[in-house]
Formats: sequence, C-alpha cells, structure tokens
Amino acid sequence: MVSVKATRVEWATHYWNDLRDEESFYHLSQSGSSSACVWWSDGYGEASDVGIRQDEWLITPELDFSMYTSVNLTFWSVYYWNSTCRNYDYVKVSTDGGETWETVADLVHDEKWQLGGEDEGWEEWNHYEHPIVIDLSKYVGEPSVKIAWNYNFTGEEGHCAIWVIDDVEIKGMPDTTPPSVSIEKPKNAIYIGGNALIPFPITVVIGKVNVTVNATDDSKVKQVEFQLNNETVHVDDSAPFTWTWDKIQFGAFKLKVIASDGAGNTASEEILVMKLF
Repeated sequence: MVSVKATRVEWATHYWNDLRDEESFYHLSQSGSSSACVWWSDGYGEASDVGIRQDEWLITPELDFSMYTSVNLTFWSVYYWNSTCRNYDYVKVSTDGGETWETVADLVHDEKWQLGGEDEGWEEWNHYEHPIVIDLSKYVGEPSVKIAWNYNFTGEEGHCAIWVIDDVEIKGMPDTTPPSVSIEKPKNAIYIGGNALIPFPITVVIGKVNVTVNATDDSKVKQVEFQLNNETVHVDDSAPFTWTWDKIQFGAFKLKVIASDGAGNTASEEILVMKLF
C-alpha cells in the first residue's frame, strides 16, 4: 500500500482535493492531468476530538433526472479493497437537497466492487483497471438529485488507503414517451351528489362531483391539468389526481385533463359533461 506518512507533503490532503499530476510523485489521473483525491489522515491539523477520523464528501450540484427513463453513473477510480482496510468508499444519492442520503455502492467492502488487482504494485487495488458503473434508474423522474462520494473512517484499527475519482459521466436515456391518462370519474352516467345513479348515454352531473383521473408514466407524472372549455380550473402535481367540481353551473362543458411528465411529454383526454347546479 502506498504510504506518505514518512514525509508530509502538502498535496496529500485528507480532504477531497483537485490533485494535479505535476504536484505529486504519483501519476494518479486516468486521463488529463488531474483527479479528485483524498488521502487517509494522521490527525495532523485536526482537533483532538477528531483525530484521525474522517468523513469527507465530494458532492455534485443538483441534477435533473425528470427527463430520463434510465440513468447510469460511470467513473474511473483508484481504491484499495483488501479485507483489512477500515475506511469506507461510499457512493451515495440524495433526492432532498442533501438532507438524507442513500448508499448505492460501498467500493471497499462489497465483493461486487473488488475489481482489478492485476497491475504490478497495485495488488488488491482497482487501479483504473475497471470502470465503476452504477445504475441510478430508480431515481428517474426526480427533479433534484445529488450524487456524493463519501470517504469515511471511524478510527478503528486497520489499514486506510487513498481514494481517487476521475472521468465521471452521467448518461441518461431521454424520455420521449408521453404519459397515459384517463378520466375515471365522471363517466357516462347520471351523477347526483357525486354518486353515479344509473348508466346514461352521456355524462350528466347534478350538483358537485369529484373528478378523478388515472395518470401513469415510464418515469413520473409531473402534473395533471384540469380544464373546462379550454380554461384551466385546477392543477394537481401528486397522485391521486383529483379536482372537486363544486361550482354551481348550467350547460354543456368540455372537461379536459392533460397529463405531463418531467420531459415535457403530454397526453390528454376529454369528455362532454352536462352540468346542472
């Protein structure tokens, strides 16, 4: 395992740093001339209650996954996965602005990521031999996603190692499929007090009725817009999609609903309703 403890150097930081190859005596970038790198801590410069413990975060800006049907995160990395290693190299995802995080990969301790080790001098390391590819499709439809690389060490006995990240790519499959939408209530029947009494060739509503819509999408339905005679009367952005039509009105109305997803795809359905009271 690489060690720099004998000689402290400024570029071997125990927080995430944009490390340039020309600054160090290791060429640690996958391509170009720099990489994101964090080294283990010997406690230098830290408060006594922190010591050698580390909790270092490298976080992306907010990303919009609402316009995709699938998303993959790919990056190249250098990390040590020997069983004696006590640091954790977590990849995490947040959909609430960083308030909470879900771990999607533990590169050091999950056998799935024990890759590489064939390079001389880098046994039990993934020394840029295999890219890290993580399927993030469970987060499609989310308008605000953050991805983090969290280097964590609690101070327990054992080895610690550097972690290097380079050439990060986030690729999504664009969503070109519109949602499906249907008016579930009212249908062809006579409604009194919101309840269907008998089937009827047309839709007749006496009094108020709760207009109910079923809308689904490959990723996520962003909103359902309710219109009467082409004028918007309500917008609902979460299921169940409903609107209470309780205004006293008389006449024939075109009731139209429009479902939209995060990519801007739309679908609509409309019916003719006779409204009395």
